[in-house]
Amino acid sequence: MELRNTTAVVPDAVTQSMQKATIEFWLYPYTLQAYNQQLGQNWGSFLFHTTYSGNIYVGWNTGANRITTPDGTLKANEWAHIAVTINNNVMTLYVNSVKMGSITSSVYSGLSAFGAFRIGDAYYKFNGKIDELRIWNTCRTQREIA
Repeated sequence: MELRNTTAVVPDAVTQSMQKATIEFWLYPYTLQAYNQQLGQNWGSFLFHTTYSGNIYVGWNTGANRITTPDGTLKANEWAHIAVTINNNVMTLYVNSVKMGSITSSVYSGLSAFGAFRIGDAYYKFNGKIDELRIWNTCRTQREIA
């Protein structure tokens, strides 16, 4: 799906809480900006977004409940395979099958039933392509992701 500075919604994507989950997709950003390429609901449930420097922020919330990748993890006009696994209170991020980080939360566990899965939002539009978006009710292994 191609989105040029707009938003999309996958209705009823997460209707039940899951203690084990995997969110997986291909991402092709046209540009890198603060909070652009945003996916998920909000901080406090689940959120993925990029930055000007090509960092990825993903997690349940800010601070200790979020994974931050190094500058240049994503590049404009290049495909990247993204997988976020959730195993109870452990969240792990893979980019192109490489583990980029993991967090263990003392506050959050699983993926809450937040309903619609947003791609972009009213303020931070999505600018690029997204393909093969999948939300699994299992925590896939690195081998299964590769």
